[in-house]
Amino acid sequence: MPSYYLSEDLSRFGDMGRTVPQQHDLFMKWYGKVMEKGALDERTKKLIALAVAYAIQEPYCIDSYSSACAEAGITPDRQWNALGEIASAVLDRFTLVLGDRPVSHVLGAHIELDANGELFRSGSQHHPNERALALTKADVLGLPQALADFNGFYSTHANYVITNPKRNLLVVAIGAVLLLVALVWGWRRMRKPKQS
Repeated sequence: MPSYYLSEDLSRFGDMGRTVPQQHDLFMKWYGKVMEKGALDERTKKLIALAVAYAIQEPYCIDSYSSACAEAGITPDRQWNALGEIASAVLDRFTLVLGDRPVSHVLGAHIELDANGELFRSGSQHHPNERALALTKADVLGLPQALADFNGFYSTHANYVITNPKRNLLVVAIGAVLLLVALVWGWRRMRKPKQS
């Protein structure tokens, strides 16, 4: 099974309460209280929840909190920036802890490279000959600098690639539109009769 995620399942989230209604109600009350404005406002809590969802690579939570952030008026660009800020802060703290400890390997996040260091096709769910999940201590210690050097689109490093697929897709779409405009302009210009 390539993935257990089906976006249409999100609309059936409330159906879970039919099986164990008391536990579901208790969870929803707790969750509602957690997400209320308190020391942090509701928008900040949604951004944190989105960051956690990405950190644990939980597609239902990513989908749900991306939508919740959008409904709260948080643009996709702001969502991405917040994820980068949170990831950078976590990595900074993590590297402080790692710096003094003899750790030979830590788990990496989301593997998109094959064993030869080649990037899998975007959106690919089948990863034959996948690179080992572990990153070395040196790789992890290099992540804060890699994030600082990230140009916002794509950058490669010895053992990992950092990319922003949404931004990359936007650039491709803009390029396609510009190409189409240039072709139409050129075609119209060629059809126009020359005046002498």
